[in-house]
Amino acid sequence: MADGLPSWGDFAWFNCFILITMKKILPLFLVNLFCIAKSLAADLQITIKDQNNEPVTNVVVKLVAMNHKVKLVPDEQIIDQIDKEYVPQVVVVIKGGNVSFPNKDNIKHHVYSFSQAKQFELPLYEGTPANPVSFEKEGVVVLGCNIHDWMRGYIYVSDSPYVLIGDEQGQVKFSNLPQDSYLVSIWHPQIKSSFETVKISLTQEQSIKEGYQIELKPLVKIRRPKARRSRRYN
Repeated sequence: MADGLPSWGDFAWFNCFILITMKKILPLFLVNLFCIAKSLAADLQITIKDQNNEPVTNVVVKLVAMNHKVKLVPDEQIIDQIDKEYVPQVVVVIKGGNVSFPNKDNIKHHVYSFSQAKQFELPLYEGTPANPVSFEKEGVVVLGCNIHDWMRGYIYVSDSPYVLIGDEQGQVKFSNLPQDSYLVSIWHPQIKSSFETVKISLTQEQSIKEGYQIELKPLVKIRRPKARRSRRYN
């Protein structure tokens, strides 16, 4: 050191000290940060049953966060046409996402919808149309076929990323939800009346189970006519 000023060697020693200290502290900091983030997450399981206390399949459950916003990421879904039916019958797509409609039958189909959320037609075709259909507005889109009247499909277009379709036991499981209050809405193709939204507040490290009951209308389905070989799109 000259004239009371630190030398380059002093600076080098100080920098080494800082680096060694940070190597010890930084991993601990990151671990603590991870634990804090994890503690703010909650798990929610919801079971839906009908008026006969039977589990409801193909039920859609959506959560809308009240105090935080999550960027919507449009997704891609597929509805096949197999044995003159839409498979699966119900799909969920995030608003702005696309749905493809491959026709795996060896006959022609004509997909259409007159729903307010989306109106479109895919005229008679076999195979897969060149372009998927985009769904920019939230709501329920009911699908039909101009050739086969009994074919029904449903697309639930969600304005929230927290949305799931129930399994065979009528259950949906949301994992790692941010701490917040949520509005729960439920939809099903046969639901008799609109489900009144329910508020659920989730705090850190919660794992809770909820159950709801909805009333379903009887399933009314147009019967298939006997096969006619004279027309290839039957």
